[in-house]
Amino acid sequence: LAVDSKSWRKDLFPEAQYKGTRTQKSDVNWDSVFHVYKEFQEVLAKQGVIINRVNGAEADDILFGWATQLNTTGKKAQCSERRIFTLVL
Repeated sequence: LAVDSKSWRKDLFPEAQYKGTRTQKSDVNWDSVFHVYKEFQEVLAKQGVIINRVNGAEADDILFGWATQLNTTGKKAQCSERRIFTLVL
């Protein structure tokens, strides 16, 4: 499972307002959402799922890196996006 962290793009291009057009819903308890998300990751890890989080990288950056590495070793990998990125081998 590839997991987001703060994007390197925000540090490199602070004036660009990376994803600045998005609005965060005020009626959502974001602390609860992130707490459940963290618990979900812990449950998956206990089941043997590898949780891959890289400081400064978003999940799509991680998946692109995996696909690139696999393709250079002769394996076929492709990323596709449909609201969620998936890596297809």
